[in-house]
Amino acid sequence: AGPSAAVAQAIPKVLESLAQVRQSINLDGPQQLMDFTAPPVDVRAAAAASAPAPATAASAPAPAAAANGLSPTQVAAELAAVPEPQKGIAAMLPLTDVPSGWIVEKSGDRYVETFNADNLYEKIDGRAESFLQYGVTGMAYTYYHPADDDSKEIQLYIFEMADPLRALGKFGSEKPEEIQNVDVGDGGYTSAGSLFFYAGKYYTQLVSTQDDPKFAAFALEMGRRVAAKQKGESPAPAPAVADASGSTPAAAAPKAADAKPAAAAMSPADYFALLPAGGRQNDPTYVPQDVFGYSFLSEVFMADYKEGEVGWQGFLRPYRDAKAAQEVLDRYLESVKQDGAEVKPLKAEGADAMFAIENIGLFDVVFRKGNTLAGANGATTAPPAEAFARALAKSLPDKVQAVGGD
Repeated sequence: AGPSAAVAQAIPKVLESLAQVRQSINLDGPQQLMDFTAPPVDVRAAAAASAPAPATAASAPAPAAAANGLSPTQVAAELAAVPEPQKGIAAMLPLTDVPSGWIVEKSGDRYVETFNADNLYEKIDGRAESFLQYGVTGMAYTYYHPADDDSKEIQLYIFEMADPLRALGKFGSEKPEEIQNVDVGDGGYTSAGSLFFYAGKYYTQLVSTQDDPKFAAFALEMGRRVAAKQKGESPAPAPAVADASGSTPAAAAPKAADAKPAAAAMSPADYFALLPAGGRQNDPTYVPQDVFGYSFLSEVFMADYKEGEVGWQGFLRPYRDAKAAQEVLDRYLESVKQDGAEVKPLKAEGADAMFAIENIGLFDVVFRKGNTLAGANGATTAPPAEAFARALAKSLPDKVQAVGGD
């Protein structure tokens, strides 16, 4: 694609056609950039740039980007060209006051590129399908390079997802094993000079071509700027400007005397806090679909646990009410019985229903408490899984706020 414009135009659709193949083999990792040195397309561009342009009254040269970023006028012009649905995420891109020694660069004739769910494939080479599964609504992009070396770069992608849970889910689905956690946004990590984090409903990637401390430090500084804007976003953007209390004029309108304030939505961290801390391994995760291989089990919060040599996955999933939770539990039990599992009911304090399940040498203990389905999955021996499930049944509230669409 570097030396051929025709290939560059065709390759995104080719790669997009492979998305289902990638999904079927669970190939969904962070984007990796290839570091080409002076591809032929750069040579042609340099030649074209050196050719004299015809002078016309209307062809005044556009102002070049300053070494420390764009001017406010340039930023305003860039944002004015962005489609309305993506203006919010485009404004999160740091384009001014870029750290010394770095330059914000153009993609074609623009410093900012934006995409929606329908044309995202044009930018991320066959990986759009994996983002669509998490409800992506838009993406904004720019990139930077060292002032003394334009062959190496850091690309900044801001993805706006349907809600914070989807942002967390996509962030977690791409996390490799070898990482270093960093305190950015609601959670982040660095890997090979790149930075990945989520904040609210946004998932952000700063992808580096160079595994170098200089690049890592730049990515971290820019990531913190982006996260600060994302954390300051109102959950529901509106034209009105929030006052010091965070309320907009519309929100401050008088309420009916019998109106009740809406309960604050639980954050992913609130759900994870319901899972026991003792014995937990690694970071907890949010899985949006096909949990444990069951199509009917989705939007589950889970964490890995270990006691001695025995490991298992602890999980919970709140539904809109007890009836909905019981329906999923019934489907779960029906499915494991069809797979030949042995199912035994248990009596447990705090649980409305609890079952021990043994199949092919693995043990699950699943229970319902109020509107929540929870338990332990995949233990190699039964006692630790049962003890975990009983303790979780005692500690869970009788009712947990339902997830998202429920």
